[in-house]
Amino acid sequence: MKKTALLWLLCAGLGLTGCSALPVSLSGSKTARTAAKETAKETDGETAKETKEEQPEETARETQACGEGTEETSLDDDPELKLALYRSTAETVQMEITTGLTTEYLSPLINYPALVRKDGNEQILEDENDLEELGLRELYTDELLAAVGDFDTEQLEIREDGTAIVGDPKLAYVVLGRDEYDYIGIEEFYCGG
Repeated sequence: MKKTALLWLLCAGLGLTGCSALPVSLSGSKTARTAAKETAKETDGETAKETKEEQPEETARETQACGEGTEETSLDDDPELKLALYRSTAETVQMEITTGLTTEYLSPLINYPALVRKDGNEQILEDENDLEELGLRELYTDELLAAVGDFDTEQLEIREDGTAIVGDPKLAYVVLGRDEYDYIGIEEFYCGG
C-alpha cells in the first residue's frame, strides 16, 4: 500500500501526463480522463482484456509505473495522500484560474455538472459546451481572480463532506470535490457579487 501511495504521489508531483491511473487528472488531459471513465464503466471482462492486450508497450509501462496493477488503495485509506492530491489539484486550479485564457484548459478540471453562483443567480454547467457558452469573462470575476490568486494552497483543508474551498469563503471561491471515479475537480464556483 505504501509503494502505491508513493508512486501516486510521485506521479502527481511530477505531473506526468501518462499517469491516467491517478485519482486526479493533473495533466488536464481530457482524453486520459475520458478513457479512465470508459474503462471503469466496462462490465464485459473480455472487452477489458482485449483493450489491455492492444496497449502499446510504452503505454503499458507508463500505466504500470503509475500504480495500475498494484494493490487497490482508496483515497480515504490514506489521509496524507488524499490531502496531497487535493492540494496539488488546488494548485493546478489556482494556476488555471489566475492565468487561463481558454475554457479548453479549465474544462478538464471541472467535475460536471458544476454549480455557478454569481450575483445571486445560479447556473448549472452540464458539460464543456455550457462552459464555452458561459465564457470565462462571466466566470472569472475580479473577486474570484483575487480570492483564488491570494489563496495559500498549503492551508487547504478537506471538510467533513469531502470537499475543499480554494479562495475566500466570504468573498469568492471554488469548491473541490471527488466524482464517482475519485477524480478531484471543481464542483462549484462562487463568483462573488
